[in-house]
Amino acid sequence: MDEKNDHPAAKPEDELSVANISVQMVAAEDKLAKRILARKKHGKLKKKDKLLWNFQNKIILFTLILLILGVVTWTLLWLFIVQAENKDVLYFVGLFRVANIEFLPEYRQKESKEFLSVAQNVQHVMNLVYTASSFSKFYKQSTVSEVSNNNNGGLLIHFWIVFVVPQAKGQVLCEDCVAAILKDSIQTSIINRTSVGSLQGLAVDMDSIVLSG
Repeated sequence: MDEKNDHPAAKPEDELSVANISVQMVAAEDKLAKRILARKKHGKLKKKDKLLWNFQNKIILFTLILLILGVVTWTLLWLFIVQAENKDVLYFVGLFRVANIEFLPEYRQKESKEFLSVAQNVQHVMNLVYTASSFSKFYKQSTVSEVSNNNNGGLLIHFWIVFVVPQAKGQVLCEDCVAAILKDSIQTSIINRTSVGSLQGLAVDMDSIVLSG
């Protein structure tokens, strides 16, 4: 009597079905792998495009900044040139006697501390006078050029004053006007009736003031 098999023999249809399932699974895995790879490539391309876009934006921004700086620089330069061309520099040379300081030989040497001390003091006083005057916006500076002896005693202070004035207002500044500001700043004594008065602490002889432009 033949022994019966515990498991029935597989049918060809079943084997074909299993094979189809395997093929479909492989195909699905291939599709999934391709999709993942495509997404990775798309992500890389998107990231690359983003980096490229950011780089282009930086170049555009940098170019705009350079353009703006160039326009501002040329505008300021043009304004400076135009203003410089429309202004005149006026020089006034003058002198006055300081009565309360005795002359020293060291005053002849412009590098000496004695000369520098007197020069700085006088320049400071003149700066105070002209910066408080009606010509303050035109006033530039005062410089002591020389200190010399005087037969009447004291010192002769030689100086020059610089004003920067628009061409349209150049005639406003005259020798008499500039000298008048200096004279009006000297406080004289009504009792003593003398021409020597106080100019911010300096004993200046009002009659000794000479100014030319």
